[in-house]
Amino acid sequence: MKNRIFALLFLGVFPLVAFSQNSDAGVFLPTLGGLTGLSAPHSGALFSYADPRLSPWNPAIQGDRSTPLYSIALGSAFSSTQGNGVGAYYDLGAAIPTPFAVLWTSTDGSYSPATLNGWGAAGGFSLATGFSKRLYDSVTIGAGIGAGYLGTETSPWAASVSLGTMIDLENFLPWSGTLGLSLLGLGSSPPSLSGPTPVALWELPLYRGEKFGLSLSTVVAFPRFSDLALGFGTSFALGRAISLDLGWNGVASRLSSWSPLPSLSIRWEDPSTLRLGPYGAKGGFTFRNVQTGVMATEANLGLSTGEKDVLGPQITLGPLDRDGYSPRLIDQVTLPVNIHDGSPIRRWSLSVMGPQGAEVYRQEKDIQEKQGASFISRLLWVERGLPLPSTLRIPLDPSFSDGLYRIRVSAVDRYGNEGSAERTFTVDGTPPWAIAKLGDPNVFSPNGDGLNDFLRIHQEGSTEKLWEGIFMDPQGTIVARQTWKDSGPGDFDWDGKSSTGTILGDGTYTYSLRCTDEGGNRFESPPLSIRVDGAPTTVSLALNTPLLSTDPDSPYKTIDLRIL
Repeated sequence: MKNRIFALLFLGVFPLVAFSQNSDAGVFLPTLGGLTGLSAPHSGALFSYADPRLSPWNPAIQGDRSTPLYSIALGSAFSSTQGNGVGAYYDLGAAIPTPFAVLWTSTDGSYSPATLNGWGAAGGFSLATGFSKRLYDSVTIGAGIGAGYLGTETSPWAASVSLGTMIDLENFLPWSGTLGLSLLGLGSSPPSLSGPTPVALWELPLYRGEKFGLSLSTVVAFPRFSDLALGFGTSFALGRAISLDLGWNGVASRLSSWSPLPSLSIRWEDPSTLRLGPYGAKGGFTFRNVQTGVMATEANLGLSTGEKDVLGPQITLGPLDRDGYSPRLIDQVTLPVNIHDGSPIRRWSLSVMGPQGAEVYRQEKDIQEKQGASFISRLLWVERGLPLPSTLRIPLDPSFSDGLYRIRVSAVDRYGNEGSAERTFTVDGTPPWAIAKLGDPNVFSPNGDGLNDFLRIHQEGSTEKLWEGIFMDPQGTIVARQTWKDSGPGDFDWDGKSSTGTILGDGTYTYSLRCTDEGGNRFESPPLSIRVDGAPTTVSLALNTPLLSTDPDSPYKTIDLRIL
């Protein structure tokens, strides 16, 4: 095993490593300066926003992630001073928040021809998975398990467990950054491939601004407690879109292999430029001196919906069964509702505001379940969230005054993000009223002779959305109709015609006003009797004599005319 480099592929971090040698086995170290990973907003971000590929190095590193993150990296290695051929590797990673913890996974694979001296990973693949969980305001913990295959070994299969914690030192001391402590390779099988390796990660953000950011990072590892591996790095943020990372690393037993040339990474960190559906994309390109005589290049891409979950729950309010309600007739308003969020809901509330803006009704639910005080209870705690209603019912108090009411439904998720939706309804508890009377006389003849062709109807009433004036024949059939919208009923002249425009036949008709307001209150006036008489009247005249004289002494000086 001497003077050979063994890839700890079961750790699942091959694409982010640099190689070093000791007397028995190789060790991988993260590429310094890029510790913030693809998802960092700029170089000052903490480890909690790391690329999923860093999770096997410290399984607690994803403890604060609140949105899913997916990553992919493709790289190749080639000889610069010795050997020949080209090596290649890939890595796929994901970190997904759940009510229990953030679950992460990373899988990778590599290939290298034997002629590429110094690459040290002839071929293999690995898979690692685990969880990160915040236990306290300043502390997250995590654990992972991994397995891999390295074709160059006598016993090619390997498996191990990793433990880790992340501590936000800035909560205790200003300008102290973030510290990560982990123990890798626990229970490694076979033990010849690796051994327990303590690793400490530390990042110190020095400056964060709109146009520039600067942070320093370091890694210290003790491979199998028999060697010392060190790494240093720095990150420069140029605005909010571009970051430049530089890193150096090496092992104490092989100081001669410590290259003065740093690894160089350029990262694009503006997810608004490239969108893939709901996901924003960030990417980077890395060039580094992997080992004496071997250089490597890498392209990587990360997809997420954001650095943090800053979106409130989505609330959809269904339609009401009516626009207006009368407390005299209906005792409640039924409102369909749908509350959706990717994380548990901690609180929801329903508020109803009256016409004057004062709250007249409120209903709310707040989860009472909290993490316990002990370490075990916090570790095993699963955030369940509130059960969410599909229907909300608002009681209608008879004391509610008429007017427009506003419903507001809001909800708060586990990260404190609030979402809300509003809808309005009308309370109308006052019945409509109206007075109608006929002009004099109530008999008219709509025959077009210019005499008494119209009947005047006088009326007044409350303002409503719709009033109807109904004319009915002796059989009770509606023959004509008048309407008034968004007003009270006004005076009008009826021409005796039906709704189809034909003149109605002679007879007795009735007229009444009807209204059903928004609240469902009904009104109908007493029917008024109307007689239509359009037929000509026959008149007979009778004279007492056909003679008429102008002589004052004549017996025919007058004539009698009788109408029969």
